[in-house]
This record gives sequence, C-alpha cells and structure tokens, in this order.
Amino acid sequence: MHNDSFQIFSDKNVTPQEITELLIAVGWEPPLAEHDEVATILAERAAALARAHFIAHARDEQGGLVGFVSVTRGFAEFVELLLVRPQMQRRGVGKALLAAVGQHFHGHPFYVTPFKDQQDYFLKQGCKIARRPMIVMFHPNGMKPFTPTPEVQKILAEIER
Repeated sequence: MHNDSFQIFSDKNVTPQEITELLIAVGWEPPLAEHDEVATILAERAAALARAHFIAHARDEQGGLVGFVSVTRGFAEFVELLLVRPQMQRRGVGKALLAAVGQHFHGHPFYVTPFKDQQDYFLKQGCKIARRPMIVMFHPNGMKPFTPTPEVQKILAEIER
C-alpha cells in the first residue's frame, strides 16, 4: 500500500534498532543510553522479530520507520504491537498497518488488546468488543520502572491532547 507520505511493506526488513527507536519515540521505553545492557535488548528484539508470524511496517519517503505492526499466532492471531511515530499519527498509518494484517489473515479474526484510551480507535477500524471482554495484566518480574525524559514527557502530553 502506498500513500503520499508513507508506504506499507509486509516483510521482516526491520532492524531491532529501528523498533527500539520507535518504542522510545512513542514513550514506551527510555533512551537506549539509560539501559544497562543495550546488546541484550537488541538481541531480544531480533529474536522477537524472528518469532513474529506476520510483520508490516510503514516507511516515509526517506525510508525511515514511521509505523510497525507484529502479529503472533498460536491458537489465534494477536496483534502484539502496533506503533506509529507521534508526528505520523492521525495520517492513516495505523489504519494501513491494520489493513495489511486484515489482508494477510483474510477470513480469520485477529485480536487486539488496546489501552482503554485507544479502544475507540480500534472500534473505528472495524474491531468488535468480545462477548466476554478480557483485561490485560502483566507481572513486572523484576522490571525496573523508568521516568520518561522531558522530551518523552512532551511527546506524551501532545498525544494526550
């Protein structure tokens, strides 16, 4: 799929560094410099990319990664991660990435577990609320909390507007 400002690709030509930079841009991770073991993080991302059943990504005219979706497959297909660079949000990138998922898994439902404040977005994209709603839980398992940098706090404030 092609748009004037981005193009969608359905392949695994995404690097662990690019995914990490996108996670930082959306405020889900601290800058790499704040991590103790950068090599370990990048190796884990490489393994996650290899395990993903389906990946689509959006790139701008310069080839920069502006959006990413990965789907895991077990007994059902789950959108594991959908990310869009903040400055590219509300431009159809997420919609195009979900359309790529729908095209790949045509005829099979796929599941998403959005944050509560993103539920309306997914409903507008054609997702339905399950008859028996689920909640997402996690176990911190020793994970250290991080404080977003002032730059990330600014991006998060812009997103919340």
